[in-house]
Amino acid sequence: MEPTRELDQIRSELNRLHDRTTATKLDVTALQATTEQRFEHILTCLEAMKHDMESLNASISSLQTLATEGQTSLKTLLWLGGVVAGVTAFFIMLYDLFPK
Repeated sequence: MEPTRELDQIRSELNRLHDRTTATKLDVTALQATTEQRFEHILTCLEAMKHDMESLNASISSLQTLATEGQTSLKTLLWLGGVVAGVTAFFIMLYDLFPK
């Protein structure tokens, strides 16, 4: 009688191990599915961030070009203003030199 009891005990332990293995397989499968969903979400977010960064880079390049053109325009305006002021000052000086 004792051997059958041992056999029954081993069978019950095997059944418990089988149940645990099945539960563990289900848990691993669920974790894999969750991980894949998270991975896809992360990839989607990274793609969106990449697109935003490229857009931002293009905007910054455009602003740098505009700033460079603005500095050039400002320098040109300052030179023209200086020349016009110099010529005007010269004519006013000549006008003041000649008697009226």
